[in-house]
Amino acid sequence: KPTPSPTNELTDAPTTEPIDSTLTLPLQDIGNNGSPSELFPLGQCQGDCDNDGECEAGLICAQRGNYEPVPGCTGHENDKSTDYCYGRLHENYLWSVGNNGVPADSFPMNACEGDCDNDSECAGDLECFERAIRSYEPVPGCEGRGSGGEDYCYDPSL
Repeated sequence: KPTPSPTNELTDAPTTEPIDSTLTLPLQDIGNNGSPSELFPLGQCQGDCDNDGECEAGLICAQRGNYEPVPGCTGHENDKSTDYCYGRLHENYLWSVGNNGVPADSFPMNACEGDCDNDSECAGDLECFERAIRSYEPVPGCEGRGSGGEDYCYDPSL
């Protein structure tokens, strides 16, 4: 019998319950420096990216140097420093959506979104959690490292 909703994983036989849709993909090193051009922009868990512009819309480039994991991807322990594209895992995952009021439709920002410069850039009663330059200090109520030194909106009541 088919599952009640689509799944992102292949199964040998139909399942009776939906499969958890938190998809993890293996890392794929498929290109570098925009070559081969037909493979760019890169998709989820694909590399080697040099900046966010080499990733599909909505994805960012995880800059790595020492076997760091890539959110939503598997296989980081086999690759020391290739940079891979990845997307936001859930709404409490730190995510950069804008900076200095650009793009305007990203402001005010929601919880766990950055890069804020003050509380007025955060929605409602949220506040801007300011981190030191190049810091990955944890942001209350949020998961992930975010971008080093970027500031994120958070709920101070947590």
